[in-house]
Amino acid sequence: MGMMEMGRNPKFHPIFSLTSKGREGCMKSSLDIVPALVMIVLSLITAFGVSSLDYWSQYTPGPAFAPYWIAAAGLVLSILLLVQTKLSNSCEKPDWPGRSGTIRILMTSFGLVLILILSSYIGMITATLIFILYLLLGILRRKLVPSLITTLITVALIYGVFVGWLRVSLPKGPFGI
Repeated sequence: MGMMEMGRNPKFHPIFSLTSKGREGCMKSSLDIVPALVMIVLSLITAFGVSSLDYWSQYTPGPAFAPYWIAAAGLVLSILLLVQTKLSNSCEKPDWPGRSGTIRILMTSFGLVLILILSSYIGMITATLIFILYLLLGILRRKLVPSLITTLITVALIYGVFVGWLRVSLPKGPFGI
């Protein structure tokens, strides 16, 4: 098949194929582009999910403002990652995390889901405090005193910005915070 035929048929164009041969003749795996494709799908789901919400509400951004911009940024970055992967001459296999890295990822994901569940019962600030301590002490195995200082500063900043300054009504728990 000549270059003219390949140019007319997107099926054979290297940008559109899931595997392509680099300059050295090695095959690039479709696993290289999976993260970009997942992020594209998640960005589109986010944009579609908030499509019924108001983008602007009188003089302030509405509830769909931030999700649209986050989805747009995710979509742009994902497309750039996809193009970079397809144009790369590297034949290295994806650098997937080992067993300990996978456990950390799963434990962090578990903590993020748990913060969503707990925030309704014990309050967002308290749930955030517990999550940060869980992350620093349990998953990252950091020292106690720096972890406590980091947690207190982070929680104070979150409280100061969202509750004090922006007057966001975060879920409150039995402690009133």
